[in-house]
Amino acid sequence: MYAFFAQLFDPYTLVFLVTGGMVANLWRRRRETGRVLLFLTVPFVLLMLLSMRWVADLAQATVARQYATLADRPRDVSAIVVLGGGVLGVDETHPRAVLAPDSLFRCLTALEVYRDGPHCPIVVCGGVVEADVVAPPVAKLMREALILAGVTAEDIIVEDRSTTTYENALECRRVLSERGWSQVVLVTEARHMPRAVRCFQAQGVDVIPIPCDPRGTGYELKVVSFLPTSGAACDISAVCHEWLGIAWYRLFGRL
Repeated sequence: MYAFFAQLFDPYTLVFLVTGGMVANLWRRRRETGRVLLFLTVPFVLLMLLSMRWVADLAQATVARQYATLADRPRDVSAIVVLGGGVLGVDETHPRAVLAPDSLFRCLTALEVYRDGPHCPIVVCGGVVEADVVAPPVAKLMREALILAGVTAEDIIVEDRSTTTYENALECRRVLSERGWSQVVLVTEARHMPRAVRCFQAQGVDVIPIPCDPRGTGYELKVVSFLPTSGAACDISAVCHEWLGIAWYRLFGRL
């Protein structure tokens, strides 16, 4: 019950509910023409649907359902490959660049996989993605985080030239081929995994996907699933980004 009321009084949800009440009142009073009312109502309803958790879960399932979290690390893998995400750069309030939540989450999953068996090399991938962000390559920050978490420095290989998923696969293949490695564990979000796996497979790398975020691999309907939230809207935006990325890569023969 608390979760419902906490979400109900979230500013994003409140704005939607108030706006919905205003739209309903316009229909009740009917001072505008039906065409004008539809012009206002249809975009509002679509935006509200795209902000609901149950819609976001269905959307994520289209790209993430096939990737469930594995319980154990396969014993015959050559390395663990972790794809970099975002970085929070240096500004007036942050004197030091740090990993964004998605990058940190991927590192934590890689750490779990690393500990699930004998020591195994970890390849951290990612350069400077945003030129306007004052920060070192994400791979170097990931290396620091993994060392602080207990990973042996000698077990970490830094690939800091790539800036896209396609370049991740391209540069990783070079790193892996130099060492004669063929099969690797791939760590990234479940919704990012289809594009990442196809990119690596197109480069001839045999990957075993272990998603760090299994959202979309399961579905649970609750009352709060019908309340519009900013988190759900962000998730749908991320899914759209993945489908667009898959289409774009196919268009240019990268998958």
